Amino acid sequence: MTYEGDVLVGQDKIGEKFLSLPANKIQVGITNVDVHPNENSVLIFVCGQVQCDEDQVLPFCEVFFLRKFNHCFLITDSMFRLGLHNF
Repeated sequence: MTYEGDVLVGQDKIGEKFLSLPANKIQVGITNVDVHPNENSVLIFVCGQVQCDEDQVLPFCEVFFLRKFNHCFLITDSMFRLGLHNF
């Protein structure tokens, strides 16, 4: 997983990252979802808005790569970015 440029490998590292986030309440609104199936995988691109606690609402994008494994799909990779721009 890549979260804001930080590469996290393995369930333990990903779990530690989510537990380290300072938010108590997270609200997510999905704007768009694009899905591209392939022979044994699916690429999913999600755009939306996220709000942590009472902070301002921020745009985000997230990509998931799902791979077929034993008749089910597993998330094998994902990338998350806030849509922050410095003009």
